[in-house]
Amino acid sequence: MGMAFAGPITTVPWNGHPGAVSFTFDDSEISQLNNLGEYFEKNEDIKVTFFMTGGMNSQNQSKYFPMTAKGHEIGNHSKTHSDLTKSNDLKGEITDYKYTLKKNGDFEVVAFATPYCYYNDAVEAEIAKAHIVNRNCQGATKYKWDEEPIWERISSDCYQGDTQQSKGNMSEAKSLNAWTVQLNHGVDGAGFGYGINPADMISIMDEAKAQDLWRAPMGRVAAYYRAHFVIDKAASTEIDGGFKVSWESPLPVPISLLAPTPSRKVPRPPSPKI
Repeated sequence: MGMAFAGPITTVPWNGHPGAVSFTFDDSEISQLNNLGEYFEKNEDIKVTFFMTGGMNSQNQSKYFPMTAKGHEIGNHSKTHSDLTKSNDLKGEITDYKYTLKKNGDFEVVAFATPYCYYNDAVEAEIAKAHIVNRNCQGATKYKWDEEPIWERISSDCYQGDTQQSKGNMSEAKSLNAWTVQLNHGVDGAGFGYGINPADMISIMDEAKAQDLWRAPMGRVAAYYRAHFVIDKAASTEIDGGFKVSWESPLPVPISLLAPTPSRKVPRPPSPKI
C-alpha cells in the first residue's frame, strides 16, 4: 500500500490570471440591465454578480434570472433588506430566502451580501449554513492567494463616484496577485449618492480586461479560491498510475457548482531506491 501524504496537486492562482476582480450589483435596480446589457452581450469575458432582495425592486428579479444562463450570478441579499443584527428571524431572512431565490429562478445561490454591511456573529453563523461567501463593504481589501480570509467577511469597495479609485484597486490587486470586489448600485449616475454613469462602469470593466484580471462573479471566484485551500491540504494515497486524492467539502453546496477545478494532476514520482 502506498504512503499517505499531502500535496500531489498544484492549484493555479486565479484561474491562470495575475489577479481577480468581482463586480457586484445590488437591489435589482433595472438600470443595471438597461444600461449594461448590450455591453455584457458584446463582452462575454465579463461576468458579474447581481445581489437580490425581496425588500427592494423585487418586481424586477425575473428580468435578471436569464442572466445566469449567460454565466452571470444571482446572489442573496436577504428577504427584507433590513438590519440583520436586529432581526428575530435570521433563518427566514438568510437561509430561507436563498431557497426562495433558487426555486424562483432554478439556479444555485452560494453568495450572500449583508444589507447595509451590518453583521455580527449570529448573522455570520446563519450565512455560513448555506453560502460559501458573504460580501460586506469595509473597503477594497486585497485578498492574496495563499492567505485564507474569513469567508463570511469579504469586504468590497462601494462605488461613490471615484472611477480612478476603482481602477487603482484593480491595479493594486494585480500587483499583489490578489482578489478585489467592487459594490455598485444603480447604473444611471443617480440614486442616493452611489449611482455610477454607464460610461464610467464600462471604463472600469474595460480596465479590468486591460489588466488581464480574472473577471468573474463573486461566488465563482470564492468557490475557486476556497477550493484551493481545501485541495492543497488534501490527503493522498499512491496508486498505480498516480495518486488518489480525497477531501471533504466544507459546505453542503458542492464547490464544483460555480468554479472550474483549480488544479492539475501531477504524475506519480518514481519510487525511491532503497
